[in-house]
Amino acid sequence: MVGRCICRAQKNAELRTGKTLVEKMRAKATRGLIERLDMSSKRKESYTPVTPEPNQASPTVVALVFEQLPNGAYVREAQLVQSPSRPNSQAPLPFSAPTLWRKVKAGTFPKSIKLSARVTAWKVEHVRNWLAEQEAL
Repeated sequence: MVGRCICRAQKNAELRTGKTLVEKMRAKATRGLIERLDMSSKRKESYTPVTPEPNQASPTVVALVFEQLPNGAYVREAQLVQSPSRPNSQAPLPFSAPTLWRKVKAGTFPKSIKLSARVTAWKVEHVRNWLAEQEAL
């Protein structure tokens, strides 16, 4: 049944335009490819990379944001640890994400709280208390 519908649609398209469905699809694909190539060349022409000056200090937005959060707020892993994708940013914890999870599993770091099925966070108050304990040692 489905094959008949496709055949009828194909025959109707051929009768209206004089082109077969395959020819129309090839033409459309070629137009799309040409449009994509045109768009990519336009993007390359307008792109100007921004390079920071060598003496300019990198922003430490994550650490500043953590300090300004209230104790009842939640903070996620990306805001706690340094990430290889953000090497210039500073994080409140001096270790990596895998180390964070090892410490949670071992019980030497506060347990995380599941906010939803895919969102895990820590209370800022618990993290601050843990940091204070580590400084006291």
